[in-house]
Amino acid sequence: MIDDSSLDPASLSFLIVDDDEFSRELAITCLKSLDVTRIATAANGKEALAYLETTEPDPDILLVDLSMPDMGGAEMLRHIAKRNFQGAAILVSGLEENTMLIAESAAKYQDINVLGRVRKPLDPRKLREALANAT
Repeated sequence: MIDDSSLDPASLSFLIVDDDEFSRELAITCLKSLDVTRIATAANGKEALAYLETTEPDPDILLVDLSMPDMGGAEMLRHIAKRNFQGAAILVSGLEENTMLIAESAAKYQDINVLGRVRKPLDPRKLREALANAT
C-alpha cells in the first residue's frame, strides 16, 4: 500500500502488465533508471491476476497496458477492484487519449487509485510525473 512514507520510487514494488515484450523491457529500463529494484511482469491480465493471487503483499504500483489479448487492462482492473487492491495503477497505452480517459474514469469509479496515463512508447519523464502522484 502506498502511503506518505513512500516518497522514493525506489522504495516501491511494481508489476508491469503488458503483452508486448519490448514494452515490458522498456518499462523495466525506465523503472531501473529510478533505482527501482522490485519489479515483476505479466503478459496479460490473466497472468497478472494469477500473480496477485500468489504474492503477498500486493505490488505498490501496477503499470497496466489497456489493450492485451486474453484479458486487457480495463477488465483486469475490474477484477482487482473486486479483491480490494490497495495499491495504485498507471495506465500505459497506445490507444487514443479519449479511450485512455474513459478507462481511467472507469477504474477510479471502482475505487482504483489511478496515478495517471502514459502513452506508449513509455517515456521515463512521463512515468516519473505519474509516480510523483504517488508521493
